[in-house]
Amino acid sequence: MNSSKPMDGIVSRHINRKISIRISRILVKTRITPNHISIITFFIALSAAFMFLRGDIILGGILTQLTSIIDGVDGEIARMKNMQTNFGAYFDSILDRYADALILSSITIFLYLDQEDFVIILIGLFALMGSPMSMLGREKFKALTGKEYSFDNEGFLRYIPMTRDFRLFIIFLFSLINRIYYSLIIIAVLTNLKTVLRLFVVKKVLK
Repeated sequence: MNSSKPMDGIVSRHINRKISIRISRILVKTRITPNHISIITFFIALSAAFMFLRGDIILGGILTQLTSIIDGVDGEIARMKNMQTNFGAYFDSILDRYADALILSSITIFLYLDQEDFVIILIGLFALMGSPMSMLGREKFKALTGKEYSFDNEGFLRYIPMTRDFRLFIIFLFSLINRIYYSLIIIAVLTNLKTVLRLFVVKKVLK
């Protein structure tokens, strides 16, 4: 079985899927459904957010990466069991957006309370605004054209990562060295930069 999807980011393709597919092959033998996995993934993200608020940065980062890995299990099980539904995909997407917002908000709140620097609030807001743009941009493109958005058409932009797996992995990496502040900056800058630059790519297609 080919576990990856065409829209998988680099972290999902080379790291997450190698782990998630092993988990899926065990869970596919149980009665667990893709929606159950989506809910479990959300609660793992909620636990990560709670750890960040407590100041337990390393554990928060590990749970964040676990969220990213388990997030692939629901789709894998859906394909294995032939249980793919439009509602399931919609449900998973909504929970993902809430999970991302909770994690980024908890990091921002922790850093602000720790350093009392208003700049952190601004960086956190830009990270929150930019994070959903990759998904929203692709979905809007598909709604307008009826075609999937292709990263291959982005030229050099495809080397600026903005997918969810990359954002969560950056949080994980910088949490391990207790430099979570830098992950917030990277997410804020890259997500919004690519969103703006992508407008020029899309303009060539949409009239």
